[in-house]
Amino acid sequence: MGRSSPRCGGNLAATGADIPAGALLAISGPAIAAGAGAVWFARRWRTAQR
Repeated sequence: MGRSSPRCGGNLAATGADIPAGALLAISGPAIAAGAGAVWFARRWRTAQR
């Protein structure tokens, strides 16, 4: 029995690296900050209710 070797060649898969990092940070940064603020506010409100 012969050994089969994998075929090489063709195009590589797209990784999404062409997305500008600055725009991604500009959108995700405030979204993460808003979520953190919501968690902080909910915890503070919940402890004030007790």
